[in-house]
Amino acid sequence: MEPIAKRYGKTGVRMYFRTDAAFAKPEVYIYLEEHGFLFAILLPANYILEQEIKHLLQRTEGELPEKPVIHYRDFQYQTKSLRAH
Repeated sequence: MEPIAKRYGKTGVRMYFRTDAAFAKPEVYIYLEEHGFLFAILLPANYILEQEIKHLLQRTEGELPEKPVIHYRDFQYQTKSLRAH
């Protein structure tokens, strides 16, 4: 990420970062925010998060579609480890 941030950070180009839960670490979030990245990082499952999104996990009744239906949602969520920063 650092070479990308150095190369494009001051050009005004939007920088995006999307990854899985392996990168769901406070130091990664902090770096991305400090360097102006827009990002989406899959979070590991936990009880509090599941309660926050429970209403989004309900699917409509009927037959399953042939292909998976994927919906993206945006909401505020802050882990305990990030509150310490």
